[in-house]
Amino acid sequence: MANAPAPRPARANAQGGLLTWLLGIVFGAAISIVGSLAVGTMIEWVGMHAWWQDQGVRHSRDMVSEDLGYLSEYRRSLLTEDTVSFAASWAAAATKAAGAVGVLYLISKGSEAPPAGMARRQAHMQQLLYTARPYLIAMVHVWQDAFIRLAIVYLALPAFAIAFLIGLVDGLGRRDLRKWCGGRESSFVYHHAKRLLWPAFTFGFFVYLTWPTGGFNPAWAVLPFCAASAFTVSVMAATFKKYL
Repeated sequence: MANAPAPRPARANAQGGLLTWLLGIVFGAAISIVGSLAVGTMIEWVGMHAWWQDQGVRHSRDMVSEDLGYLSEYRRSLLTEDTVSFAASWAAAATKAAGAVGVLYLISKGSEAPPAGMARRQAHMQQLLYTARPYLIAMVHVWQDAFIRLAIVYLALPAFAIAFLIGLVDGLGRRDLRKWCGGRESSFVYHHAKRLLWPAFTFGFFVYLTWPTGGFNPAWAVLPFCAASAFTVSVMAATFKKYL
């Protein structure tokens, strides 16, 4: 008599699936942050030539001031007592990151035009640093603004938790109504909603960090993502089947 197949290690599979999910979240967030810094910097550099030539470096500096100014309207949060100081500390971390990769050093080296009598090769290098200095300063401001917006997303985590909870309760309620009313179950919608949840969230996160202009309240930036998250979780919970 053939031996029965050994049962699958359910706990190991569950742990592996949870670990994969957590690594996917960390990796996706890291890619979104690094990509937003690179894309935001490129947009700012192009804008200094195309859209806000008269503003120059002032445009990126004003974006930092605007985002900190909006936070001053919401001084307290569930996660910190002073939102402005908290976001400013994240902006300081962005400045330290720029210093770690040598950007601040290049800015200081390009503070003056090449003097007369300097060697030709050194003069070309000094002139290059002097010309690139405004763009490097704008890059630091873009990084600061991106980290401030990242701090805003962190401060909005309680709102996302509430949105997920509301979506879960609503979806489970609709699922029970469907079951008790004899509705037909299908895992098609569930799998597609589950597959699109994290990419849609990271894409919105990326767009918010790279948005090249200010002038909008962060609350209105967070609200659509909370609503979309609640809707997606509600759809997933409503279409979830016990046996997939």
